[in-house]
Amino acid sequence: MKKWFILMLAAALMLSTGALGESKTDYLTAGLEVTKIMGQIAADENYISLIVGVSEIDAVRETVNTGDYDRPTAVYELKLKDPRAFVESTMDETTRETWAKIPEELKEQALRRFNVQALLTMYTSRQGAVNIAFSSATVAVVPNDLTAEESVYYLYTFEKGTPILVSFGYRGATGTFVFLPKEQCATPDDLQTALPDLEITLVEE
Repeated sequence: MKKWFILMLAAALMLSTGALGESKTDYLTAGLEVTKIMGQIAADENYISLIVGVSEIDAVRETVNTGDYDRPTAVYELKLKDPRAFVESTMDETTRETWAKIPEELKEQALRRFNVQALLTMYTSRQGAVNIAFSSATVAVVPNDLTAEESVYYLYTFEKGTPILVSFGYRGATGTFVFLPKEQCATPDDLQTALPDLEITLVEE
């Protein structure tokens, strides 16, 4: 289990902060720009070959390349319920012993690195190394005018396509494919059951 702790730490996106003021419509529109770009990436075998250069990944690309990333069926806002409980639940005995030796103020620093992105990276990793490689190779970063005070996370689901997590920060958004099985994304209740550590709010359907 120690590798999960390291994986989530590496996957954490420390996005900059700014001012409040955006509406959910602003986020939905900015996120849709990200999903469209990711659809283009999934459709371009030359781009993916240039980035990662692994032939095994092409089978994943063919599955992900569904052409419907401009038409989400639902959008959810995701929040991590309890970062400390989540992090400590991933630790094995050795990691837990190390964690106990760290001063509380440094534990707080570590906990700030754990977020929705880290948790969903863990879920994708359960689908295998090739899916992780594809997800890493197809990350999209799109600038925008949003000035989020704190990181905001929207999950876009599609009729055929692979779900996309869009992480909003200061004047930019990052998109990542998340390999959740279709049956886990069918309804808000299904998604909540699959991701019990998250607070899930339906934004649009």
